[in-house]
Amino acid sequence: MMNKVERRDLPLAKCDYMRVLEVIEELLKADFRQIETGDRSAYFSVALLKAAQEHGHAPLLSPTFDVDALASQIGARFTESHASPFEHQAETADAAISIPEFEKRKEFYRTIQTILHLMRKCLHAELQRSTPDGQPMSLHALMRNLVMRPGKIVPEHGEEKEAHLRRLLYEKLEETVELQKKSVVIGTKEARDPWLMGHRLTLAVKGVQNFFRQLVGSIQTHLERLRAKHAHVTEADMQRARDALHAMQLQEHSELQILKEAVLGQSIARIFRECQLLYLDYLLKRICTCEKIDTRNARLLEHLIVRLRALDSFSHKHDDAFYQVTLKREVYDTKRLLTLASAFDPLPVLPEIGGMLSEASLEGEKTFVVGVKLKLNSAVYTHGGSGESVYVYNMALLDAEAGLYKRRKESITYEKHFYEEVLRIALLYPVLYRLDDASFDVVAYLEEKVFPVLTTGTEEEKTALFKQIKEDIDRSGAMRNVQALRELLKEFMEQAPVEPDMCPQTLVLSLKETVLNHDLDTICTEQRFFRDVNLADQPETILKHIAVEQEGTCHNALCTLPLQVRFEPLHYYPADDEVKEYSVKYAWERLGMLPVLLIPPDKENEALQLALGDLNRVTLYYRKHGRRFGSEGAFAYRFAYLTLAYTFAKMLATYTKVADARRLFIPIIYICDRKGGGHEYKDNDAKKSIKEAGMYRLSEEEFMYSVARLLEFMLSQDHLSGSQSFQRVPIHGVDKGPCMSGDEHLSLSSMLPCVFSRKGPEQRSHQLKKLAVVQVTSCACNRTKAGRDDHSVSTLYGQVIGIERRSDGCLHLGPLTTFSTNMRHDEMFKRPHALFRQIEHCIARGYHHFLYIADAPYSRSLHISDVGSGPCFMSEGMIRALRELLYEENGKIARIWVYPIFGDTSYVVNRRGPQNPQNGYSLYVDEGGELVHRMGGGKVATFFHLCLDKNESKPFSYRNVTAYSTPLHLYKNDAIYERYIRDDLLHCGEQSPLRSELLEMLAMLHFWRFELNGRYRLYPDQKAIEIDSIGMQATYPGMRSGINFNGLAYLTEVRAALRMAEVRKKEAV
Repeated sequence: MMNKVERRDLPLAKCDYMRVLEVIEELLKADFRQIETGDRSAYFSVALLKAAQEHGHAPLLSPTFDVDALASQIGARFTESHASPFEHQAETADAAISIPEFEKRKEFYRTIQTILHLMRKCLHAELQRSTPDGQPMSLHALMRNLVMRPGKIVPEHGEEKEAHLRRLLYEKLEETVELQKKSVVIGTKEARDPWLMGHRLTLAVKGVQNFFRQLVGSIQTHLERLRAKHAHVTEADMQRARDALHAMQLQEHSELQILKEAVLGQSIARIFRECQLLYLDYLLKRICTCEKIDTRNARLLEHLIVRLRALDSFSHKHDDAFYQVTLKREVYDTKRLLTLASAFDPLPVLPEIGGMLSEASLEGEKTFVVGVKLKLNSAVYTHGGSGESVYVYNMALLDAEAGLYKRRKESITYEKHFYEEVLRIALLYPVLYRLDDASFDVVAYLEEKVFPVLTTGTEEEKTALFKQIKEDIDRSGAMRNVQALRELLKEFMEQAPVEPDMCPQTLVLSLKETVLNHDLDTICTEQRFFRDVNLADQPETILKHIAVEQEGTCHNALCTLPLQVRFEPLHYYPADDEVKEYSVKYAWERLGMLPVLLIPPDKENEALQLALGDLNRVTLYYRKHGRRFGSEGAFAYRFAYLTLAYTFAKMLATYTKVADARRLFIPIIYICDRKGGGHEYKDNDAKKSIKEAGMYRLSEEEFMYSVARLLEFMLSQDHLSGSQSFQRVPIHGVDKGPCMSGDEHLSLSSMLPCVFSRKGPEQRSHQLKKLAVVQVTSCACNRTKAGRDDHSVSTLYGQVIGIERRSDGCLHLGPLTTFSTNMRHDEMFKRPHALFRQIEHCIARGYHHFLYIADAPYSRSLHISDVGSGPCFMSEGMIRALRELLYEENGKIARIWVYPIFGDTSYVVNRRGPQNPQNGYSLYVDEGGELVHRMGGGKVATFFHLCLDKNESKPFSYRNVTAYSTPLHLYKNDAIYERYIRDDLLHCGEQSPLRSELLEMLAMLHFWRFELNGRYRLYPDQKAIEIDSIGMQATYPGMRSGINFNGLAYLTEVRAALRMAEVRKKEAV
C-alpha cells in the first residue's frame, strides 16, 4: 500500500532539499568507485558473527552502516558553504516537504531511488569480500540468515555470564504473567480507607456572551471620556471611531475579534494559575484539621501561599515602565514574565492542573472538571538536567559559574530565552527565602534589592545580584524547607481521612482598562483601540491585562466574568464484585526478529558488541559532535541521517523474504550515555508550546532518540517494530561488559502481540468477535506564521490495533499497522483518504466495530467559549462519513459501528499498598449507570476510568487514571448511532450486551501497553496522540531560525518513493 500525497498549489515555502540529496548521491557513488578499486567502503561493512556450520548452514554475517560518517560529511559541507537556507520564505513557520511541480516530484522520487540503488550496490560489494572462503552470497541470503525467532534471546534460568546484558533481553517473553482487574466505586465510605485518593477541580463559567457586550460598552464609554479631554477632536472624527468599532464587531479578523480570541484562549490557563493557589489553600485547611498529620510545618505552606499572592499583586502594582529591565544588552518585560499562566511553574512544590474529565454547557453556564496533582521537587533529566531536583535545577540559573548553568544555556536555542528563564527564577524563587519567617516581605525585597540593580546596574552587578540571591536563599534553609513541605503534603495525601468537599468559591475574571489605547488621535485616525498590537502572534501578552480576583475586590475593569471554583476529593473504594483474573503471554512464536542497533563505534561499545556475541543484528553508527556544526550544518546532518537510516533499514527489511511482512519484528535499540535521552513533554502544554516555538536546542541524545522512534513508526507501516533507549553504564573488569540501564520512555516488547486468558468459568457467550482501535491525529508539515488552514499542509498519522476474541474465549491483541500522509489542512477533516483506507482494510479483515480515538476540539485545550474549537477528527461530518462505510455479513449489508472516544488523565495516590508483587492490576470505575441521569447539557460523557499499576512497594508517586469519554449531542439525524452509543458505551446491565465486552477489551488494551517486567506504565495512545507522540518527537529546528522541520512528513515522502521502487521491481520480475 502506497502513501498518497495530496497537493495543491499553495503559497508555501518550497523546500529545496535536492541539494542535500544530490550530495548524498555523489558521496555514495564515490564510495562505490572506491570499493571497485579494491579499497574498503568508507561507510558499509559486514562482520562475521558465526562461521558456517555443518548440515549446510550458511555463515552468520552482520551488516553495519556508518550513517554518521556519511551524514557528517554532509553537515560539514553545508556548514562551510554560504548557500541560502533550504526554506525560501521569511514568513514560514513549518517547512518539511512541498513539491507541487510534477517534474520536481519525479526528480525527488528518482533521487531517493538512486540512493537506494547505490546503497544496495555498496553493501553487496562489501558482502562479497566479507564472506568466508570467498563464497558469493546474495543480500537475500544475508538477511534470511539474520532473521531469528525472538525466543533465541531469552536468557536461560540461572545463566549468569550475560547478566549484565539482561536489560537487552526479553526476560519474561516465554513466561505467563498474572493480572487482576477489579471494579472500584467513587464515593464516601468512612468505615474503611479508600484504595485510591485524589482531587478534582470543578470550574463553572457564566455569562460569556455578556462579557463581550460589556467590553464593547466599556470601549464606547472610554471614547466619550477621552472626547471630554480632547476638545480639538470633531464629532465627525468621533463618529468614524464609533463606526470603526461597530465594523470590528462584524469582521472576522478585526482587532476586536483578535482581542476576544486572545482572552478566550488564554483565560483558562490564567484561571488555573489562580486555582493552583486555591488548591494549596484548600490543602492547608484540610491539613490543619487532620489529627493524623504533624502540622508543625503547615506554616511553611501558609507563608508560601501568602507570598505567591503578594507576587501576583506586585505584577499589577506599577506602571509598565517599572517592569522594563535590561540584561545582556536586551530589554525584558518582567511584567509579562510575572503574569504568564506558567509564571509559578518553576517552583519545586506546586499543584499541576490538567486532564479534562468532563465538559458541559447548559443555560449559559459552561462547566469543566479537571484533574489535580502535586509537583513535589522531582528529578529533572531534560534540557541540561541530569537527575537534579527541580530546586537545584532552577537555582543553578542564578550562578553563572555553575556547570549546570552552562549546560542549561547550551540547551537553549536563543540566548534571549535563556536569560528570560534566569529572570523568572530571580523574581520567583525569593518566595522561598526564610520561608519559616512570617515577617519577610517578598515584594519589598524585589522593589528594594532586585529591581534597582536590574534597571540601572551594570552587567557585572546583575551577575553578582543573581549569585547573591542564590546564596541568600540557600543560606536561609530553603532546601530544608522545601523538603519539609514535600513531606507534609506527601503525608497528607497518604494518610488523610475522608474529607468533605470544598464549598464553592466565587471569583471574578476581569479584563483591565490598561489594555485600552488612551491616545484619541490614533483611535480616530488609525482605529487602534488597544495598546498591544501583536496579539495575533503573541496572544499570551493579553495576560498582562487580565486578573482573577476575589468577588468584590475588582477595580479598573472593562468587563468581568463570574467564576465558581470547587475542589473535591476523589475516594476510590473496592466494589462488592469479585476480582477478575487473567493470564497474559506474548504471542511471538510465529514472528521473525531482526534487531537494529543505534550505537557509537567507541571502545566501550566494542565491549558491548563482544558481549552480544553472535546475536543477530544490523548496526547503525552515530557519534557525538558537540557544537561542531552551525545551524545549517546541523540541519543538513539530521536530514541526511534520517534519509540514510530509514532507507537502509527499509531496504534490508525487504530482503528478509518473510512470508508475511507483518510477522517481521524489527526492534530498534538505541544505546546512549545519558538517562532520559528523549523529550519529556508529558502533560505540560507550556513545554509543548516552547518546543513548537523552537526555544530549546535539540541535543544529540534527543535527536537519536527521535530517530529510533521515527524508524519504529515508519517501519511499522509495513512490518512490526518497537523501540527503546538504554543507558550505557560502564562496569570495569575483565569478565564484565557495559551494563544496560533501561530508559522508561518506551519498551521494546510493548508492541508485541499478546494473548489474554480469563481465569475461571465464563457465564456468558461473546457477541463481539473483533474490535479495531483506530487512533488518528495530525501535526504541522508546511505552514506560514499566519496559520491559515487553506495555506497549510499537515501530516495525518496514526495507528491501528486489532483485538480478536478467539474460539476458546481468549483475547488476541496486537498492532495492525501505522499510517501517515501529507495533505491540505483544510481538507484533512472532511474525508482523509489514508484514514478511510485503513478502515476499509480492517473491514476486509472482518472488523466491523471500531473504537475511534482522536483529539476532540475540547479534549486537549480548554476554552471558556467554543471559539477555537474548529474542525477536528471528531466532527459531525467526519463521523457521518465513517458511518457510511459498509460491510456484508450473512448476505446483508450494514453500516460499521464507530465509537468515537478520547482519553484524558487525572491523578490519584495509591493508598492500598502492595498485595501480590508478582501481579499487575487495574482498578476501574464504570460510570455508565449514573451517566444516564446527568447527560442533559453535557458535551462530553465520561463513561470509564482505568488505573493501571504494578503490585509493589514504591516511593510516593501519583498514578495516572485514564478517563475515557465520548462526545454528546454532536451527531444529529442518525438515530441508530445515538442509540448504540448510549447503549454500548453509556448504559450498563441488561440493556447493553456489548458494553461489558467493549470495556473488557479497552482494559486489555491498557494491559497490553503495560510492560510485563513491571518498569513501564505506557498508554494506548502514547505513540500517536500524546505530547510525547511521534509528531512532536519528529519536529526539529530547520535551517533558518524560527522554522521547524517535521521528519515524519519528510519520511512519509521518502517511503512513497521507496514503495514505488518496490512496485517497479516486482513488475520487472
